Amino acid sequence: MYVLVGDNNTIEKFPFTVQELRRRHKNVSFPAPIPEETLNSFGVYSVVPMSRPSYDLLTSRVITGAVYNGEVWEQSYRIIDLGEDQVKENVAARAANELAETQNDAMTYLEQNLTVPEDLVNFRNYMREIESQDGYPYSLSWPTKPS
Repeated sequence: MYVLVGDNNTIEKFPFTVQELRRRHKNVSFPAPIPEETLNSFGVYSVVPMSRPSYDLLTSRVITGAVYNGEVWEQSYRIIDLGEDQVKENVAARAANELAETQNDAMTYLEQNLTVPEDLVNFRNYMREIESQDGYPYSLSWPTKPS
């Protein structure tokens, strides 16, 4: 993973690839692999990967960047809270997905004239009524899907 750096260590492009460097400099015959010193002479620097932080996919998103720590370029992450409308949309999509994934299970019981297990009924009811659950939309306690 690389970063293209301009004057005063300003980031021109991240992430940046060796293929992009070759396309930008079609008249240069680069060796394979390109030595780090050669990359640096074109303003291209390796970025040290860092651990991705944990975050709630329903309520946040992560922006990946690069930051110079005085010695090397490191991958950086910034977690952004989503707006309430987007969170509600994400929660509704997850609930709909959970319902779709358990639809066949419920139908199998009904087609065989069997009683649908209570844990499956409760799970599906929770998903249908997601907007009325405690903590909606930010602090839901998602039930475990019945097996």
